[in-house]
Amino acid sequence: MVVNVNYCRLFALRKYYCLHCSNKSPRSTGVKLLEQILDNKLSFEIKLFDYGCSTWRNTKYICSKYRVKYAIRCDITSITKPDIVCYPTHLPFRNKVFNVVLLSHILMFLNNKNEWKVVLNELKRICKKYIVIETFHCKGKSRMKSFEKPLQYTKEELLNLINDLKLRIIKKKIDKLMECLVVVLLTRGVLFCEC
Repeated sequence: MVVNVNYCRLFALRKYYCLHCSNKSPRSTGVKLLEQILDNKLSFEIKLFDYGCSTWRNTKYICSKYRVKYAIRCDITSITKPDIVCYPTHLPFRNKVFNVVLLSHILMFLNNKNEWKVVLNELKRICKKYIVIETFHCKGKSRMKSFEKPLQYTKEELLNLINDLKLRIIKKKIDKLMECLVVVLLTRGVLFCEC
């Protein structure tokens, strides 16, 4: 099978899922978990990085509820109107420039599982406090080509990776279809959500 090397599964996420999203919630499950922490820190000024949700609902919600110094939205494509277009394995930011990082439904649409560790290390590099990781289990749409279909994984694979990277889960919601985690570095906080 010949695969277009310029193609990325993240484009499939946008094409088959995001463009047809009917979710009307103002925020994701991972951000709900983050709220449980931030609501106790009224003086906390957020420096937000959001890679994921093509409607930017989480960024909008956080900016409307909390003190936000700045919010940067990144995506693989300019179609979603991000501030910066980049692939999540190479984030164009200095170390520890954000204190809240959101990664919404991205891991299972990376090109391969080897990139998971690279992406999470990049998030650790740019973040000094909370990382919200949201994943969901989906088989893909019947009309998807094999190289577009989401990566399949187990909860254990994900949790082992979090542990291997010295991240500590401080809030979580895990069920059959998703994992939502808020995580922190072992010396700091990180949030994870598989949803």
